[in-house]
Amino acid sequence: QDYDRKLEDIFTVQDEVSIGIASQLERKLSPKEHEVLKAERPANIEAYSHYLKGNSVHNDVYYVKLLKEDFTRSESELKMAIELDANYGQAYAALADLYDTYANFNAQSPQEKLRARCGQYI
Repeated sequence: QDYDRKLEDIFTVQDEVSIGIASQLERKLSPKEHEVLKAERPANIEAYSHYLKGNSVHNDVYYVKLLKEDFTRSESELKMAIELDANYGQAYAALADLYDTYANFNAQSPQEKLRARCGQYI
């Protein structure tokens, strides 16, 4: 299917796609499941954009190359998402995952691993 909408309607399109996929799989979403899908989306489209960028840099670039500048770029995007939407749980989870990746692959000492896992990189 085609979805020709404005960027501001992205979450509505996501809802429609989710419902469309579920119906094609012969699985109907209950009203409660539908509400859960709606509740999990961010309130701020700009925060969502920063989250997507930060998560992408983490998973597609930093995790592969393990370069400090990629870590910093991902961290900056995720922190901006949180700054724009302080209730955005997925952004917090992605940031924690980023710090965990650093602790597991870049940290040189037990103290540095602990600091990274506590979100105290640097």
